[in-house]
Amino acid sequence: SIGYSTCYWCHVMEDKVFTNPDIAALMNDYFINIKVDREERPDLDDIYMTATSLMGQRGGWPLNIFLTPDLKPFFAGTYFPPEDEGGRRGFPSLLRELHDAWVNQREQVEEVANQVADALRQFARGEFAGRAAGTLSAEVLSGATRELAQQYDARYGGFGGAPKFPTPVRLELLLAEYRRTGDESLLRMVTETLDQMARGGMYDQVGGGFHRYSTDARWLVPHFEKMLYDNAQLARVYLEAYRLTRNPEFRRVAEEIFTFVQRELTDPTGGFHSALDASTDHEEGKFYTWTEREIDEALGGDAAFFKAVYGVDGAPNFTTEDGRRKYVLYMPRPVEQLAREHDLTVEQFWAKVNPLRRQMLEVRATRKRPHLDDKILADWNGLMIDAYAFGALVLGERRYRATAERAADFVLTTLRAEERLWHMYRAGAVKVGGMLEDHAFLAHGLLTLHQATGEEKWLRVARDLVDEMLARFWDTEHGGLFATTADKPDLLVRMKPTYDGALPSGNAVAAWALVWLAHSTGEVLYTERAEATFSAFGGLAARQSSGFAFLLAGYSEHLNTERGLASVPPTPPTTPAPPTASAMPQPQTATRVPRPTRQPTSAPRLSPVTATVSGGPMGGPSDLITMIAQATPADGVVQIKVTLKIKAGWHVNSNPAAQEWLIPTTLDFRGNGIAIERVAYPVGKTMKFEFSDDELLVYDGTTTLRATVRLADSGTPRLTVTLKYQACNDQACLAPDTLETTLTLARN
Repeated sequence: SIGYSTCYWCHVMEDKVFTNPDIAALMNDYFINIKVDREERPDLDDIYMTATSLMGQRGGWPLNIFLTPDLKPFFAGTYFPPEDEGGRRGFPSLLRELHDAWVNQREQVEEVANQVADALRQFARGEFAGRAAGTLSAEVLSGATRELAQQYDARYGGFGGAPKFPTPVRLELLLAEYRRTGDESLLRMVTETLDQMARGGMYDQVGGGFHRYSTDARWLVPHFEKMLYDNAQLARVYLEAYRLTRNPEFRRVAEEIFTFVQRELTDPTGGFHSALDASTDHEEGKFYTWTEREIDEALGGDAAFFKAVYGVDGAPNFTTEDGRRKYVLYMPRPVEQLAREHDLTVEQFWAKVNPLRRQMLEVRATRKRPHLDDKILADWNGLMIDAYAFGALVLGERRYRATAERAADFVLTTLRAEERLWHMYRAGAVKVGGMLEDHAFLAHGLLTLHQATGEEKWLRVARDLVDEMLARFWDTEHGGLFATTADKPDLLVRMKPTYDGALPSGNAVAAWALVWLAHSTGEVLYTERAEATFSAFGGLAARQSSGFAFLLAGYSEHLNTERGLASVPPTPPTTPAPPTASAMPQPQTATRVPRPTRQPTSAPRLSPVTATVSGGPMGGPSDLITMIAQATPADGVVQIKVTLKIKAGWHVNSNPAAQEWLIPTTLDFRGNGIAIERVAYPVGKTMKFEFSDDELLVYDGTTTLRATVRLADSGTPRLTVTLKYQACNDQACLAPDTLETTLTLARN
C-alpha cells in the first residue's frame, strides 16, 4: 500500500481498514503486507502507478497494489471501505476474492502479472528509446508558449479549470522565454496568474505560504495540505517576477513564504521538513478556516475592516464535512483597489492590515496543529536551498543566504555520507540511496548558492554531485538519466523520469544543472551531456510540450547562456509598473517569434486530404471513438485538424490531465520529411465522478485537436497520425489504447 504522510484518504484507510483487527487478521493470513511512503520511495511509486494506469485503473493514493512474489502486479485500486457498501466492494471481500484466485486460478493470475510486467517494460523502453528523441529548437519553444497561451485562463490566471494547480514549471517556461524573446505577453500571463493566486484562498492569508491546489478555478477554496516543494518553486517564481517588474506585492509573497517555511517547516538542524497535513482531527481545513464570530472575538473593533479586506462580508464560502459553514480568507479585489476603498495608500493599507494578521495568527496558534511530516528529503531540500539562495541573490538579504547555507551544510554533512548521497533523514538516521532527483535538485540549489555567495566550495560540491549523477544514472545508449542505479533488486523495471508533475522531472532539473555547470566551469562535457539530455526527450517535448515545461525552460536558458545572456539578475528596470488585469491579452494574441522567410519553391502544390478511423479497446464498444484527421497543406507546412467523436457516456482524459498519474490524450505524427512544430490541445471539460474525490478534466462528445508540421521540399509525404487515449465511463476505465490512420498528401 503506497501513500504518504499528509494524504487524507491514506489516513482514512489506515484508521478504518488497516487498524481494524478482523481485517488485519485477513491481511496477515493471506498476504505479506508492505506499507510504502511514496515520498521515501518515489521510484517504487512511479513503477506501480504506471502499472495501475496500464491495467486501466485510475491512480491515486492510497495505491493498493497486489503483487506476485516476484514483484509483478496483477491487481490495483485506491481506497476501499472496510465493508461492502452501496455496490462498492469492501476491502475484506477483495482480500478473499484475490486469495481465492491465487489458490485456485494461479496460472491465470500469473499470466495477468506477466502481461502487466511486459507492458511496463515496453512502456519504459518507449519512454527512453528512439521515439522519444528529437531536436529542440527556438520554434519548438515558441510553439510551446503558444500552446500555453491557448490554455491560459484570461479571467483568473493559470491554466485550465477546476481543480486548478499552480504549475510553477509552466510559469518558469514563460519567464525563460520572456527573458529570451522579450515577448511582453508571456510576462503578463505570469504576473496576472501570480496576482490572482496571491489574492485567493489557496494562499494562506494569515500565515503565508501556499496550499496544495485550488478545488475551483478561482484559486478560492484550497486542498489545505502544504508542501515544501510547492512553496520552494513558487517562492522562486515570485522572486523572478519581482526581479523583472519590481512589483512589491511579488516580493511580499516571496518573503511571506520564507517566513512560513522558517516558522513551520524548518528543523532545528537547519534542514527543511516535508509537509503539513490538510486536516486536523480528520476535518480538512479546520486549522485554517474561520467563522465570523471567531474573527469578531479575535479582533474586536477592528474586525469589520479585516472582514471587508478578506471577503468575510458576504456568505461563507466553505462547508465542512458535517455541514457547518465557514470562511476561507481571500482578497476579493487587488490590493490597490482595497486600499482606495478605505482611503489609504498601499503602504498605509499594509500598516493597518499586518498587525491584524499577526493577531489572527496568534489566535490560530492556539488551535491544534495539523500533522507535520518531519522527514527531510535531499531533493526537496535542494529546491528550498535554491529558493532561499535566489532570494539572497535578488533581494540582497543576508538572512536568506544564511538559511540556504545552513540547510546546505546540514544536507551535505548528514545526507552525504559513506561516499554517497542519501535520499532521506529522519529521527537521527538516513535511509534510501540517493536517486536522480536528489543529485540533480541538490546540485541545482548549490549552483544558485554559488551565484548568491561567490564561494567556490558550493560550485565544487555541485560539480562533484553532477559527476556522481552522470556516473550512476546516465543512459549511455539513448542519453538522459535513469531514476535509479542499475543494482536495485527490489525494482521490477528501471524507469527514466520524463514528464513534469507536481515536481519538475529529474531529467529536466539535471539538464538545467548541466547548463549552469557548463556556464560556470567552461567544461565541454557538461554542455555535451545537457544537449544529449535535451535531444533524448526532444521528440516527446515537441509533441507534448505541456508535460515538458521545465525541460523546455532549461533549453531556453541554454540558448541564452550560449548567447552570453544567462539569467543573473541585472539592474532593476526603470519602469516598475506591473501589468494590470485590463492589459492582459487574449490567449490567441501571444506574440510569435519571427521565422526566416522561406524562399518559394517550384514544387507542385499538395492537395488537402481527410481520413477517418473508428475503434475501441478490448472490453469496450468497437465504435467508442471515431477520429477524423484532416490535413491542409500551405506554404511548406501542413495544418492538421483531428476531430474526435466519443461515444455517449464515455470520455477520455484531457491534455494536460487533471492529475499527474492520469494518461493524457496525445497526438503523435510520423513520416518522412516532416518536422512537428506544435500540437495544440483544447482545455478539458470539468466533470465529477463517484470514484474520484477530485474534479477531472476530460474530453467527451466532439472535440477538436490541432497540429502543425513542416514538410521537406520534395517527395510525397505520408503522415501517420496516432492518437493515444484511455477511455472511461462513470464506472470504470478501459486499458489505454491507440487509433492510427495514414494521410497521403498527393501532389497536383
